[in-house]
Amino acid sequence: MTGRLHHRGLCKHCAADTVLTELLTGPDGNIPAELQPLLTTLMAGEPRQLLEWLGKRGRRPGNPTTAELLRGLATGECAISHDALDARSSKQIEHLRSVLVYAGVLPPRHECVAALQRWITAKLDTISSKDDQLVLRSFITWHCLLDCGTAWIRALRRHRKSTVCAIASAP
Repeated sequence: MTGRLHHRGLCKHCAADTVLTELLTGPDGNIPAELQPLLTTLMAGEPRQLLEWLGKRGRRPGNPTTAELLRGLATGECAISHDALDARSSKQIEHLRSVLVYAGVLPPRHECVAALQRWITAKLDTISSKDDQLVLRSFITWHCLLDCGTAWIRALRRHRKSTVCAIASAP
């Protein structure tokens, strides 16, 4: 074996495979079927960068490492869905989301539109009149969000590959 040894005396590729397999293994001793594409996608990349990424922790105190986030997905502590990731928002989670989308684990979505929807919901909840909420929600849904979503779908169809690759390479 040539080159530098890493985790448990293994080469970087074997170390990355071992660490990632351990993280993605669920309580039943198997990697959940929905996470298999993630394993394949991550192992296709540079192992040294993967090992560094797995050890990264968010800048805010209490933010989990990427490894802890993956472990949560594998054990079911965090559901494999956009909604579950939205509830735990951070830069690390946004990058993990883009990797999950790239791997085909999560369906693609327009993140700006999703953020706008969350913001709109929070703002509408501050309006006391239910009638005003209904009027505003209808206008926003049928005029603003529909236009944004339709434009995104057209762009995704035209540039699917480049769009997904750009999302996956985001920091």
